[in-house]
Amino acid sequence: MKTASKTNLEPQWENSEENYPNEFCQDNTLRHNFKLTHLKNYIGVTIIIEMDAPIETLLPQKFVQMPRECVLGAEALNLITRNRNLTELGSDLLTTTKAEYNSLETALDLIADSTHSRLINSEDNLTQAIQYIMSNYPVATELIQVLSVTGDTTLNKLAKRTQTLQKPHLNEYMLRSTESSDNLSETDYTNIECYNSAFIYQFKSLLCHAGILTTPGSDTTNLSPKDDHWKLDPKLDDNIKKLAVETTNTEGWR
Repeated sequence: MKTASKTNLEPQWENSEENYPNEFCQDNTLRHNFKLTHLKNYIGVTIIIEMDAPIETLLPQKFVQMPRECVLGAEALNLITRNRNLTELGSDLLTTTKAEYNSLETALDLIADSTHSRLINSEDNLTQAIQYIMSNYPVATELIQVLSVTGDTTLNKLAKRTQTLQKPHLNEYMLRSTESSDNLSETDYTNIECYNSAFIYQFKSLLCHAGILTTPGSDTTNLSPKDDHWKLDPKLDDNIKKLAVETTNTEGWR
């Protein structure tokens, strides 16, 4: 992986449909194509593309029977283009992977067979690369910024502070509807129905796998926002955290 720098967190795309950022839809809203809770599925897509192997065959064999969802998640993280080519971020991941493993085939097998509750526990040699990928996603960038201010907090307090600090991407993904978010009451913030379940379950789990958050996501069926804790993991690389905190242009990406 290239040495992290603040420049690497800046948008690199021209404002045209051909070069539009993978993580954005044409209406300028973020793509949140994270149907799976394990980060290894999206990394697996990137490795398979570099191997020039058939995605629709290898993904079901080694990962999950949901190749389309894996590809969409890899696109959303800006690891691959919509034409299934590696992006600069994806290429950086592969550079690190090739340096850490004997072959891409070995890396793919080890990552696919990861049985630990967190990916960084089984593939700790990829920790910085994985954290760099996730922290580049605008929602994660803003979440790191908010949690750097609040420290350990609960979902209802996190949502309120997100409003106060004006973090648009985080607010948009966290809540089911942002149209009336300015008028939410204290009681509303403690109602799980106000929140987007994909943010609380899938996305939070991805951040835990990356070592950005301490705990994974939860099914929202019986979840209370007052009991759902959000905290930055001490394993989050200091330089990556610093870059995320200092990034000021996430609103400009819209």
